[in-house]
Formats: sequence, C-alpha cells, structure tokens
Amino acid sequence: MYSLENTAAPPIILSLLQCLAPTQSAQQVVGSNIQAVNTIPSHAFALKRLRPRQVLFREGQPFNNIYLVRTGYLKTVRHTDTTHERVLHFPMMLDWVGLEGIGLGNHGYDAIALTHTELVTLPFNGLLNVARQDPKLERTLYEAFSLAQSAHERDADLMAVVGAEQRVGRFLALQAHRHARRGLPASAFALPMTRKDIGAFLGLSLETVSRALSALDARGTICVDRRTIHIINAQHLAK
Repeated sequence: MYSLENTAAPPIILSLLQCLAPTQSAQQVVGSNIQAVNTIPSHAFALKRLRPRQVLFREGQPFNNIYLVRTGYLKTVRHTDTTHERVLHFPMMLDWVGLEGIGLGNHGYDAIALTHTELVTLPFNGLLNVARQDPKLERTLYEAFSLAQSAHERDADLMAVVGAEQRVGRFLALQAHRHARRGLPASAFALPMTRKDIGAFLGLSLETVSRALSALDARGTICVDRRTIHIINAQHLAK
C-alpha cells in the first residue's frame, strides 16, 4: 500500500498530489496538508490492476471510488442501445476515472482497460472528509475535478466541429499532446485503441477512420505502421 510518509512518498503519490493541484498556489495548499491527507486509511491508496478488456466498473453501478491511472490505457463507454456504443474518453497515465459519479451517485459509463493497467483507488468519502478539514484543500480538489471534466468536454467539442479527416488528424494531435505533457514520446507512439474505438469516439465508422489514416499517410503528414503512428508534420496534423 502507498502512504504519504514525509519525503519518502512514492512518485505515484507525488503525482497524485500534483494532479489534485491545478495551479502552483494550489500545489502549496496540498503540500501543506500532506499530514491531513495521510489520515485516510492505508487502503485508500490500494492499486487496482486490470488486464486488457477487464472492466473497472459498469454504467449504473454505485459510486464509491475515484481512480487515478498510474500506467496503461482505458476507454470509457456509454451504450446508446443494445448494439451501439459511444466512446467518451481514453484515460491514460495521470488521468482521473469515475469523476462523473460525484454528482450522480452512480457511474455514468463503463470503464474498460485497453491494456494492462494500474490505477490508484481513492475512496471518495474518505478523501472528502479530509478535505473538509481545510476549505482551501476542499476547493483545490473540486477545482481539479472540474478541470478534468472540462478537458473531456473540450475534447468532445473539438472533434464534433470538423470533417472526418480533420477529426482523425486532430485526434492524433491530441494524443501527441497528451503524451508530451506526461513526458512520453510524442512524435511516435502506439495507439492502444482499435480503429473501431477511435470511430466510436469521433462519431465515424471504422472504414472512415481507416481511409482518413491512409490519406494522412499518403500526404506525408503521418506514417502508419500498424498501430504505431509516426508524426511527420505536426503543424498540418492539428489544422
């Protein structure tokens, strides 16, 4: 189990605190409350390990925990009917999963691992009880959660306003940006999701996604090597 023992806090916990703090001043607030956060029981930072295609939670299940992705990739899915699904997001390292349950009381989508994945489990009520001891920390937590939710909504809005090829290009540019922010290679990376998943996220068919990737490859904007994408012209990709 992870704990917040003075300067010996493991890197994942330091990353957790940084995620909870969207600004430098907020980081100082969280830093001053490490002792308070440590009053959460030790099981609060248990790691949840998932295999590819394993479900973290289902839509409609009771909300108890929020999760921070340590490694790996997931997809969050909402079913529009018995045969169609809409992909909402592809959470990766240092992304939150399960925030929608804060207001609903239950989960609003399925969360499914795309790769071998590890998540830090945070019982929400325990975290909230600690935060309530300090109004500044409580505000910091809600600001962080709000920013995470807003980022998901902006991603969805961005994809909805452009044509098919542009959607795919901007999707790849978004993935490159997400990798760069986390210190991961951004000019060449493997896509853990299928083209069908990408289509379900962008509102496109699998065939349309494949054609768009081929067109971008033919123009020299990217080089597609199975699931690995090499970005040749990042400026053109983001247009």
